[in-house]
Amino acid sequence: MDITNTLNNIDDNKIIKASNILVKAEKINIASLCGNYSLKYLFEYKLTRVGKNVMLSLDWHQQIINLNFISKNDVLIVISCSMNKNEISKFIEKAISKKIKIILLTGEFENNWNDKVDVCIKVSSSDAKFRSFSFTSKACMNLAIEMIFKEMLKNILPEVDVIEEWKWQNK
Repeated sequence: MDITNTLNNIDDNKIIKASNILVKAEKINIASLCGNYSLKYLFEYKLTRVGKNVMLSLDWHQQIINLNFISKNDVLIVISCSMNKNEISKFIEKAISKKIKIILLTGEFENNWNDKVDVCIKVSSSDAKFRSFSFTSKACMNLAIEMIFKEMLKNILPEVDVIEEWKWQNK
């Protein structure tokens, strides 16, 4: 049900806006903590595969240090279902102070940042806000990431399928 609810409630215009911001970004820094690291690594991998300059990091210390090396032409993506970690707020505060574009991927819980970021995409989940594991929040967050990535591909892939074109020319 959470995946269905996310699909029904997600704002397509926000997916398109996030995609456009990422396509234009010079550098991308993704911030997340704890159980959301797997989503962070997945998104970093996808973005690097299409040639985006992603600032890789293994922990929150490096993620916050990375913010010192990005500017208003760059993007911070924050992945946090609950938004209850102080470090997450620090990422956003620093990015706002540097006028860096921010894409927030979060759950439906209330937080102080929804209206202060460039794009806030909320996913549905029946998981508890305070938890040491997740059942559906990761699946729903992954769905949002896939939707953004699919939209990005529309803007960055060549119009002709390169492999099919090569096969045709070499017959």
